[in-house]
Amino acid sequence: FPNISSVHDMFVIHDTIFASCGYQGLFIFKYDEQNNQFIQLGALPGNSNNYNHSSFISRDHTTLYLCEEVPASQPVQVIDITDIANPSVLSTFVTNVGDTPHNPYVLDDFLYLAAYSDGVWVYDVSNPQTPVNTGYFDSQPQNGTSYPNAYEGAWGAYTDLPSGVLLGSDMQYGLFV
Repeated sequence: FPNISSVHDMFVIHDTIFASCGYQGLFIFKYDEQNNQFIQLGALPGNSNNYNHSSFISRDHTTLYLCEEVPASQPVQVIDITDIANPSVLSTFVTNVGDTPHNPYVLDDFLYLAAYSDGVWVYDVSNPQTPVNTGYFDSQPQNGTSYPNAYEGAWGAYTDLPSGVLLGSDMQYGLFV
């Protein structure tokens, strides 16, 4: 798409693309197969200070959970996409003050969040305006609530295995099952 210089992460649902475009923000596109082109449906512009790293959509396709990786310690943004042309921030939340959320994944009414040095967090998001923490695994317990390096630790939380097993990957300590 002409006004985007790069896409860091994206996911596709049917013909709709949710693109995390770094400092440029979030862009939502539809692929028009007949004309072989992308049509922009909506956007949540970024700024030169915050890097939109990744996002994931709720099961009912009305809410998007967005993680900004830079600068460190940004909250998770809960985005209302019921009007896809005008996404808006409903609320924000943090795992612990000082940590950096990295990759969100939604399965049913639960948000699984890899949060670097703060481990993997699970939130009940049946009410997206008030996520409730329901689980937590600290892949780097030696840090306590101090984060000496904001970009170490839990990289991803994988929820899509047929077994229902959750995988958490930590950059320093490997895979947790």
